[in-house]
Amino acid sequence: MISSASSRWHALAERAIAGEPTSRDDARAVLEAPAVELLALLDAAYAVRRHHWGHRVLLH
Repeated sequence: MISSASSRWHALAERAIAGEPTSRDDARAVLEAPAVELLALLDAAYAVRRHHWGHRVLLH
């Protein structure tokens, strides 16, 4: 079962992957997300990273 918080962050990730700009309200929600939502938020952020970079790691 996916929680509403997880659904919210994954919806935001899907919009980012589709190329939609992040709204101020969404950006603020990310910054103000409660600690209990951190894993769902990180999972959604990883989905965006994986879409753009795959499993590659670049070291400088």
